[in-house]
Amino acid sequence: MDLAIIAGNSLKNKEWIKKVAGGMSPYFPETIPHFYEHWETGGNFLDFENEVKRFSQNLANNPDFSVFAKSAGTLVTLKSIYAENIKPKKCVFVGTPVYWANDNQIDFKNWLKGFSIPTLFIQHTNDPTISSKDLRAMLEENRAANYEFVELPGDSHDYPEIEKLSELTSNFINEN
Repeated sequence: MDLAIIAGNSLKNKEWIKKVAGGMSPYFPETIPHFYEHWETGGNFLDFENEVKRFSQNLANNPDFSVFAKSAGTLVTLKSIYAENIKPKKCVFVGTPVYWANDNQIDFKNWLKGFSIPTLFIQHTNDPTISSKDLRAMLEENRAANYEFVELPGDSHDYPEIEKLSELTSNFINEN
C-alpha cells in the first residue's frame, strides 16, 4: 500500500514533508508527497478548494493508498473524502488544526459525521491549534468512529519527531 503525504499550509512544511517522505519510505512501496501551489508562487495561504481538487486528482488512479496528513493537510484530506473524491484505506492525522480551521471559516466538523475510515490521530499535549484533550472531546462530540488516538508530549504545532511519526504510522497502517 502506498502512502500519500500532505502537510500544513506554511512554506516551512515543504522541507518537513520531504523529511517525512524519507522517513516513511522504508515502510511503503511508494510515498507520494503533495506540494501546495502557493509554496511555488510565493502566496501565504493555500487555495483550499484547488488543493482538494489537486490532491484528489493525484490519487485518482491509485486504488491502494493510505494518507498521512498534518495540519491543513488533514482538512484537505477530510474534504476530499467527504466529497467522495478519494477513498484511502487508512488515515493518520497529525496536528489537526481545529482553531485554525475555525479562524479560516473551514467547517470541517460536518466532514467527521459518518467518517469511518480507520484513522490514527496524533496530537501534541498542548498543540496551540487544539490540545490533545480538547481534540479527543471534539471527536467524541462529533461522533467520529473507528479511530485511535496518540498523545505526544509537546506544546508546539511543529512535529519534528519524524522517527516516532514513521513508527506510529507504519504500525497503524500495516497492521491487519
